[in-house]
Amino acid sequence: MTRQRMLAELAVMAADCASGAKVAWLVGSEGVGKSTLARLACEASGLQVHRLDVYPEDREHPLAAVNELGATFGITLGTDPAQDLLRAIEAAGPMALVIEDAQWMDEASQLAVWQVVRRFRRLPVWLVVTSTDIAGPLLDGLSLLLRSPDRGQVVTVTPLRAQESAAFLKEELGVPVDGETLEMVQSVTGGYPSLLVSLADQVRLSGQAANLRRAVGALAQRGEGSGLLRQHVTSVLENVTPGGRGALLALAQGGELTAAQLSQVLRLRGLPDSGTDELLATGLAERAGATGLRLRHQPARRAIEERMTWNEARDSHAALATLLTGLDGLEHRVAAADESTSGEVLIEVLAQLADAYASNDLGLAFRLAIHAADLEPTFMIEAILAALRSGRISRLIDIADRVDNMPPSVGRTAAMTILELSHESVAAAVDRLMGIDADDVIDPRELVILAHASIQVVVASSLHMAPELSMALSRFVDPVHRRGVDLAPVQPDLAIELRIISAGLEAILIGMNDAIAPAQRIEPLTDLVQRLDPVSGMLVGPIVGSLIGILHYVTGDLAPAKTELARITAMDIPLVRMQSELALAHLAFLDGDWDTAHALADKHLAATLDSLQAPLWPQSFAVAALVPAARGEAHVVAEYLGWQDASTESTVGGAAGKLTEAWGLVATDTDPKRVAELLDRVWARGDISYVSGHPTGALRVRAHLQTGNRPAAEAALVALENEPYEAQAHAYATSHASALLAEDAGETDAATEAFATAARHLRAQARTNPGAALQVFGAVLAEDWALAVVRLGAATPARLVTLLRDSIAMLTRAGATLWRDRLVRVEHQLTPAAPPVPSRSGLDLLGTLTSREREVALLVADGLSNREIAGRLFVTVRTAEYHVHNVLTKIGMTSRAQLQQALGEAVA
Repeated sequence: MTRQRMLAELAVMAADCASGAKVAWLVGSEGVGKSTLARLACEASGLQVHRLDVYPEDREHPLAAVNELGATFGITLGTDPAQDLLRAIEAAGPMALVIEDAQWMDEASQLAVWQVVRRFRRLPVWLVVTSTDIAGPLLDGLSLLLRSPDRGQVVTVTPLRAQESAAFLKEELGVPVDGETLEMVQSVTGGYPSLLVSLADQVRLSGQAANLRRAVGALAQRGEGSGLLRQHVTSVLENVTPGGRGALLALAQGGELTAAQLSQVLRLRGLPDSGTDELLATGLAERAGATGLRLRHQPARRAIEERMTWNEARDSHAALATLLTGLDGLEHRVAAADESTSGEVLIEVLAQLADAYASNDLGLAFRLAIHAADLEPTFMIEAILAALRSGRISRLIDIADRVDNMPPSVGRTAAMTILELSHESVAAAVDRLMGIDADDVIDPRELVILAHASIQVVVASSLHMAPELSMALSRFVDPVHRRGVDLAPVQPDLAIELRIISAGLEAILIGMNDAIAPAQRIEPLTDLVQRLDPVSGMLVGPIVGSLIGILHYVTGDLAPAKTELARITAMDIPLVRMQSELALAHLAFLDGDWDTAHALADKHLAATLDSLQAPLWPQSFAVAALVPAARGEAHVVAEYLGWQDASTESTVGGAAGKLTEAWGLVATDTDPKRVAELLDRVWARGDISYVSGHPTGALRVRAHLQTGNRPAAEAALVALENEPYEAQAHAYATSHASALLAEDAGETDAATEAFATAARHLRAQARTNPGAALQVFGAVLAEDWALAVVRLGAATPARLVTLLRDSIAMLTRAGATLWRDRLVRVEHQLTPAAPPVPSRSGLDLLGTLTSREREVALLVADGLSNREIAGRLFVTVRTAEYHVHNVLTKIGMTSRAQLQQALGEAVA
């Protein structure tokens, strides 16, 4: 795609931002001109532009980049930087927000910006991000977000084509470039804009603008195949003054520096001062702000450092260490250390590492641990531990090359298992760990890493619904625990960590052991908590409690599940925390409390996205789409389920997604064939126990009967009968399914009895599970029973009328208007038309209502919509709709118009 075409597409996105935020992510390697393209597009957009340039040193300072972004809006960020930025963006109005070189942004800033991007979709903002394809919180999030084309797109920026290079040089130098000269230019520069800029600069500096071919030829002969920028750097360093050479090295090592700081560095090194003009004339440096300087091209940083001697690099780091303070100064002291000073610097790093752990600053601990490893390679174990202790497994990716280059060890094997887990099968990961004999491990820190790796493998096996693959890892529990006990007198902190991590591994293994029935896993988990010491119990207890709650949820004991899960306040194993929160959301959905379910699922989705554990996202998206699906909001469902991994492999997220889609079709009464297909896939693969979907067996029977496939419906009933679940809920689902089959066969008496039995069991389930009842299935049962009565011509039981009206009220509160209206029509079919009621005055009608109902009735009579009534009464729209429905039902009317006509006098 040419630059002109890219600019045209970007211009369309900029214009579209008036209807909601749009994102353009310009991806490409260094030097391809992403920033220039972004600037041109923003200038042409006509929008107010806010711009953030990110530099490598920003990566080392938490929230450095996001604080700088806040400064562009004239604000100081508080404890919730994402919210502060969102408010500033909203107040600023339509804009283009440009973030250049986002790959250098510190992790905390990336996370904060990602939180903003997720939440500003309805603002008139055009976000333009440039980066290489290096991952990070923001960039991981954008890769998912932009799977939805309406949000924006990824633009892959490649080097200039030959004619584009010719046009660029014609504009820069005023001379045409074509033929062999153009071929030579492309050969030397590769079409990289940054190298073309350097070429133009050198041609201008050499005074050979009139003979471009000669200039290019001279450059090519200096170091054929070495790349123009490297040649440029070599040429500059050979010809610049010693002071200029030292200043360029300081900029390469220290990032942006003021002229005064550069002068001080040179003085400390005993070098003559270098003027700003000399540095700018090299074409390698550029101004930054009023007094600052920085390198013009990031690739030049490496090229400069590669061409310096070890002594030059060490002396420059030592000068910067004297000049800079805090962590910046420490980092340069680490880089400047030699045999005589490394021991002293290492002691300082380890002291700060201990302080970081004591203050629970785990991000800082990770950076310090890496510095310790720079001084003494054996401390790579500390760097791995710091990444794992922080709860951000993705930090291992930052040190993957170092881990790979470690000497063979248990720590290296365990860390590489975690790093390779997304690329290899769970079985391969288990085999890798099973080659370790934990009793032979000398360094106890390696046992901590081994336990962490085991937990990650168990989690992965559970997400892929094959936990049996990882059960062999239970062999590590006892050795890790024993070492924790043995170390207690000499290394108490590490001893506690070993006992905690072994207990966590044991709990996960028990909770996810499919070889034991879910109900039978609760007792060993309870026993585990009772035998933990107080410290381990305090930290592992919430994990065990959540696992117990999840097991209750899976087995259908919904009330104890809700009680157990609701009291969990802290956990550090993402899968367990996620399953707990999603179980609570699903329980609220089943109970008809959809506002709560939606709020819980939406809040959890935000937290899961921010955790950057990509394997956990699909289930979170599926549950967040559950309430919108049942409310008929198909566009939300398509967007959320479209973000899932398209893999055909069966996963917990895949099963949850199928159930969400099925509920959406049930609620809107569409495509029973698709419902049958979805539920068949979930049941056939044994996925049902992972998502507590047992009662959907009744939906599966119904869907097959609706498509005329009675044998499949009968097989579904057999599967339902053979699947263990809580007694009352199981009896409800099997009775409901049996009633449908009897009705399909025309067996009126059997169907009537089975429907009544199903209603009785459903009522009993609700009594024993307050706040966690299967109310949603009540609506399914009411509709099926009522339609059966109509089709069979049977008598209408009073219990059915009650169940139907309760379900209509529940669906009204839940905001499921399509489903509710369908049940209202079924109710009209079921109950014969009432005889005409003598007309009553508006005041008589009002006298039959409660005070709140009278208030609502008068607002309806005054012509207010449900939304306007909600605003007047300070309630949700769904609550207002519920009140309006109750008023109409109570006074025997079917439309707002009837009510307005009847109450006209009262309003007057």
